[in-house]
Amino acid sequence: MLACPILAGTALADIEVNVIAEDFYLSPGSYLMQIWVDEYGDYGLSSLGPHRGWVVFERNYFSVSGEIEINFSITPPENTKAGTYRFPIMVYSIEDDSIYSIKEYRLLIEEKTEARIKNLEINKDSFSPGDKIEVEGVVANTGTSDLEELKLTIELEGPGYEKVEEKKFSLYVTEEKEFEHAFETSMYNDPGAYEVSLTLTKFGQKMDSKKKIIEIEEVGKIEKDLETSWRLVQESGTFHLKNVGNVRKTERIEMKLTKPWDWFAFFSEMPEIIDQGTEMAYVWEVTLDRGETKTINYDIHYWPFVIVAIFIIYGLYLVLRQVKKPTIRKHALQTKVLEDDKREVMVALEVKSGGKKMKDVVVEDKIPTVAHLIKDFKTIKPKIRKTNEGIVLRWNLKNLSKRENIILTYRFGTLIGAVGYFRLPRAVLKAKINNVLTEYFSNSLKIKEE
Repeated sequence: MLACPILAGTALADIEVNVIAEDFYLSPGSYLMQIWVDEYGDYGLSSLGPHRGWVVFERNYFSVSGEIEINFSITPPENTKAGTYRFPIMVYSIEDDSIYSIKEYRLLIEEKTEARIKNLEINKDSFSPGDKIEVEGVVANTGTSDLEELKLTIELEGPGYEKVEEKKFSLYVTEEKEFEHAFETSMYNDPGAYEVSLTLTKFGQKMDSKKKIIEIEEVGKIEKDLETSWRLVQESGTFHLKNVGNVRKTERIEMKLTKPWDWFAFFSEMPEIIDQGTEMAYVWEVTLDRGETKTINYDIHYWPFVIVAIFIIYGLYLVLRQVKKPTIRKHALQTKVLEDDKREVMVALEVKSGGKKMKDVVVEDKIPTVAHLIKDFKTIKPKIRKTNEGIVLRWNLKNLSKRENIILTYRFGTLIGAVGYFRLPRAVLKAKINNVLTEYFSNSLKIKEE
């Protein structure tokens, strides 16, 4: 023990300080201090030196004569480097600064080799086949000595699958380093729970470990690609099929042909044939394991139809040479539904002169009494005449050259809501061809209720 006798006036004051500990070298923790003074007074208690902030007393001031016990703690900063640190403790008189006693103690920070894995994160919890599993975090030196040859083992393990990667680090005391790694998944990864585990070791000694569970989803997917080619009057095709999922998958493959092309279709694998009226549907049920591929081939021969088409085209050519007469056709371009189910309709008259010149050309059309004319003419304006049977529209076109086409339009609205439908009468085309007056009638036009 260290005692420091001091003269205070004519009286001699003794102060003794003793820390109850098993060793002269103290470790971080809490301790009991015994203080003895032989003269009553007010005293203070303090730690000295550069590390005085590590020491905290239960109380720093007291009044006593004789013995007193005071608790205190020693708490160095985390990751304080290993070594011996001196810290004096002083008891002093508040009334007379010449009365004091100082006793020095030593704090022993033992060497501690320690590292941790911190802030472990994975980019998501559930993955599809082909996704990247991205792992990142921090390796930190939480001990009291520098570390070399740290090894971080990152492992991904799941149903029938295991992948291991290693990274090495050197860290000073309190140093932290980030790490990241990505695992590639594929269609060959079975669905289910996978464990991402990280183990930090130094020369084979385990220092820390972390684990996380992720999920690889069940995905069944067959990619389909059709490759076609032509050779003269034959079409050939190949369906390329591949299971790019991670489970066994059945897919329906369908091909349609308009009748009668189906008569000349041939397949490498017989499909189910479904008659759909104007079309024939060919259906294959294909089951593939993951990664498995399959091809289905077909050929369609068109040469019989080419021969038929040649005869048809030649026949049409002969017919068209004979048929060059003028024509007039009637179309409903727009139909708009108004209030009370009334209609507003735009009508177009298509006039074609054919292969001969036409003189004194007149076009007439009639709007029935259930409708009224809307004077909105997009082309030539007609003469308008009202009769008991309706409104007569007359266009005087004079002359038309060979193969000349003219469109005449007008708009009308119904006076009452239509019931089911009503029919417009036929328009008439009158003209002189080779000085002979002739007439041609259009189709009648049926206006349906929408």
